[in-house]
Amino acid sequence: MSKKKNENKKDLIDQLIKERKLRKLTQEELAQIVGCPQPSISRIENRISSPTLEMIEKICDALSIDIFTKRRF
Repeated sequence: MSKKKNENKKDLIDQLIKERKLRKLTQEELAQIVGCPQPSISRIENRISSPTLEMIEKICDALSIDIFTKRRF
């Protein structure tokens, strides 16, 4: 993976973590909203596994953020 792609991925995950914490959601609460096990959220946030586009979309929907602009809607 190129350096730029790694930076973009890191930025996106950092933004998702920030938005989850701003909403005072635990990983468990986010997982329940998204419909996945809590360890999946943990692995994504700790960069152990790469989320699918579908998972990113579900997380963004749960956090009410636009995946492309990283703005709340």
